[in-house]
Amino acid sequence: MLSLIDEIISNIRRISADLRPNVLDYFGLIPSIEWQTEEYKKRTELQCEFTTNATNINFKPEINSSIFRIFQEAFTNIIRHSKATKVTINILEKTDTLRLEISDNGIGINETLLSDDNSLGIIE
Repeated sequence: MLSLIDEIISNIRRISADLRPNVLDYFGLIPSIEWQTEEYKKRTELQCEFTTNATNINFKPEINSSIFRIFQEAFTNIIRHSKATKVTINILEKTDTLRLEISDNGIGINETLLSDDNSLGIIE
């Protein structure tokens, strides 16, 4: 029983760290996305390319978390559905704006699924 409880606690800590890693608090958004990209490269066979022109992004912690989670969710969808072999991540900083671009060479989404009202595919 104690072994099972230890395993559950360990899993909860891992999931919590995956959702919002400490690196986000200590190093900021850009290093966190770079770190997570490297983690994805280790766990998958995806080739990942990360570029940015951002030098000094200083958002509130909740905004950094939101951007980081969007990045994670996009990557999760690529891993699960796209059958991609390459992912490109680009963060562009302009005056008072940040643009996160994530693209892959995967299969895309079926046109029928896009028009299906019951689908949770790409929602505009």
